[in-house]
Order: sequence, then structure tokens, then C-alpha cells
Amino acid sequence: MPGSFIMLVAALALIEGFFLLRPAISSGPYYRPRNETGYSYWYLVIAAFVPYAAALRAHRHGDRAPFGLLFGTAVVLHVALIFAPASRSQDVYQSLLYGKMALHGTNPYVVAPRSVGDPWGLWALWPNTPSPYGPAWTLLCSAIVVASRTHLTAAFLLLKAMAAACTMLATWLLVRAHRSGAPRADTTHDDRWAVLAFAYNPLVLFSSGLGAHPGVVIAVAFAGAVLAERRGRDVWTTLLLTVAGLVKAYAVLPLLAWLIALAWRRGVVRAAGHAVVAMVVAAATYAPFSEGARTFDGLRRAASAASSSLTGTLVRIGSGELADAVAAGRSAWGHASRWLLLLGILAVALHLARSPRVGADPWAAAALLLTTYVVLTPWYLPWHLLGLLALSVLVPQAPTSAGALVFSGTSLFVGSGGNAPGLMFQAAVRYGPPALAVVRRRGGNRSSGGPW
Repeated sequence: MPGSFIMLVAALALIEGFFLLRPAISSGPYYRPRNETGYSYWYLVIAAFVPYAAALRAHRHGDRAPFGLLFGTAVVLHVALIFAPASRSQDVYQSLLYGKMALHGTNPYVVAPRSVGDPWGLWALWPNTPSPYGPAWTLLCSAIVVASRTHLTAAFLLLKAMAAACTMLATWLLVRAHRSGAPRADTTHDDRWAVLAFAYNPLVLFSSGLGAHPGVVIAVAFAGAVLAERRGRDVWTTLLLTVAGLVKAYAVLPLLAWLIALAWRRGVVRAAGHAVVAMVVAAATYAPFSEGARTFDGLRRAASAASSSLTGTLVRIGSGELADAVAAGRSAWGHASRWLLLLGILAVALHLARSPRVGADPWAAAALLLTTYVVLTPWYLPWHLLGLLALSVLVPQAPTSAGALVFSGTSLFVGSGGNAPGLMFQAAVRYGPPALAVVRRRGGNRSSGGPW
């Protein structure tokens, strides 16, 4: 058994033990509201990337654990975290409250949680914000609330169990998609690579296991779409990518890449037909919550803020609002950054539309669009990367894949954000190594004649 794999499992188990035992030895109930952020205990999660990188390197050099051991151990690691209290991000409670509101006839897209006076609101950190999530996620959370009989702890554990199941389902679909792909001369990345690179990624493990983020559903949809495409099921590919976009808005970008690929493969008319199908499904899913433009108030509020992303950092420094994400996002710099994001995505989409290679490899194109979003968006949080990571393990030779794997670790780094130099240092640590990985992989692809 590879020593690097043993070290990785041991490191992940120790960190899981911390998140499981810490609440038990502190004062107060085991499950209780917390005021943690998405970056709390970042140093623990980022430390796990050292053995993770070593395990990936060992795998590429042929030191590989058996498939059954890899997959089975991943299941144990993900199941163990189901019982851990929410740590780092607390958005899981926000999602459940939105689902409960919808279940009781209150539209979470136009009504803020504070207005309903529900006791679950004590657990939500954003009481004045309508839902920024897509309706597919809200309906799923409503189903979880029904299954829990409106018991908050039961709903929490059920949503955590669903997230663990989704992560392992996504992993299995990635394995199936890898096996369904065309044979590769390069055997460095086999189906075990998909398990190791995705299920053991510390960002994936702790985003799913501690916060039950909707990114795990996006990862399932992306993995299923790749499998469907490789088996010639074009309609299913379109439907699964549409579902992903109905969970989080940025997840619609791979659908755009797929429609461009369809235009190259089957013609513009066929691609337009699939686009109509996607719009009909989206309209039907939004219908129970539709109240015109107000339906997207929560999404607009989230998109109008500036986090510590690369663009968000520049917005904060340029606007002088170093500590206030909302004020920075509403400044002239914030408005300019959103135009930059839109124009950047449009430019990449036009480039893809002119390249016949998209028809042969839509998933590298989808990864490129998602990477453009990650780099240019003023509002970014680490778990937004889960869908891109799912695609990355299936197109390992794409420069964006190398960048995504590196960024999944460096994006967790928290430096001194209280001043401009601190913010710039933090951005350099987060984005510098992934950029170098992209350049290095791109240079290797050019020398070998590889795509993209």
C-alpha cells in the first residue's frame, strides 16, 4: 500500500477528529448556532493538501492503491463527517430555512428570513437576504425538511448525509465517465485518479462534510453530464447541465460550452432546440417562485458584493472599502468589475464558438469558461470550485485542470486583510501558484501537441 496514501488518510482522519470532538469538549450543546466564517480553521484544511499533493504525485509515478481500497476508504471518510456540527461556513442552516419557507408558502426569493420570525432563523447568519440559490436547491432542501418532519437537527443531518451521498455519487460517475472515454496513450491518469483527485481533495471533503454546500449537487450534475455525453445521450447531457444551473447561477457556463459543442457537432438548429429545452425546464422550475424581477433580488445582492477574490481584492483596494464587502461591490469599481466579468465570459464564449476543437472536447471548453468566472468574479468562495474540480479530473491535461487542483488549496489561505498590502499578499499566495501551474501545463501541451 502506498505510504503517501496512508499519510493522506491519517491526516484527513485527524482533522475530521478535531471537527467531531472539538464541539463535544466545549461548553454548550453539540449542535448550536456558530458565528464562524467560510475560512475558519483554514490552516487545518490547507495542511491536508501537503499529503494530498504527495499522494497525487505518487499516483502519477505508478505507486497506486487498489481501487476498492481507495473508494471504500473515501466512503468512510465522507460518512464520518455527517455527524460533525457545521463548521467554517454556516450556510447549511440558511439553505434549510429557505426550504422550510418555501414549504410553508413563503417565497424565499422575495421574503428575507427575518420577516417570517421562524425559530430556525436564529441559526441563519444572513437574516436580511432572500435566497441567492437556484430553485432546484430550494426544492431539494424543502424535501429534506419534509423528511425531517421539520426537526432542525434531523434536517441538518439528512442534508449532510445527502451531501456525502452526492460526493460519492459524483466520484462514481466520474469513474464511469473515465471508463467510457476514448482510450488514452497516457495511462498516468486511470479511473483511480478520479477517486483520489476528487473524493480525497480536502476542499471537497470538508466543504461537503462540514457545510453540505450545493456545489456537491453541481458536481454530480457535471459528472453525470460528461457520462451522458460520452454515451451519446445528448438530451440527458443538456438536462443535467440545466439542473446544475438551477442550483447556482454560475453553473450555467458548462451548458453554454455544451451548446456551442452541439452546434459544431449537430448544427445550429439542433443546438437551438436544446437551448429551448433548457429554457423551458428552467422556466418550469422557477414558476412556483416567480414574481418578476424581484425573484432574483437575493442573487443580485450576492453578486453586488466583493469578496477576497482576485477581482474583489482589486475592487476593495480601488474603492477604499477594505473591510466592507457590500460597500466595495456597490462602488464604481464594483460595477466595473461586473462588466469585466461579463465581457470576459463573452470573449471566451466567442473564442470557443470559432474553434472546431470544442466539438471534440466540450469539457475542456466548459472548464475554461468556469475558470474565467473564478478569476474574474468579484464574489467568490472556495466551494464554488467543486464543479470545476469534477470536470478537472476528467481533462487532466488541460491547463485549467492543473490550475484548479492547485487553487483548491491556495484559495483557502487567509493573510492579513486589514490593509492593502495584506490583501495583495493574500491574493498573490492564492492566485500566483495556480497561474504558474497553468503556464507550465500549457507549455507542456504545446511541446507535446496536446489540445487547449
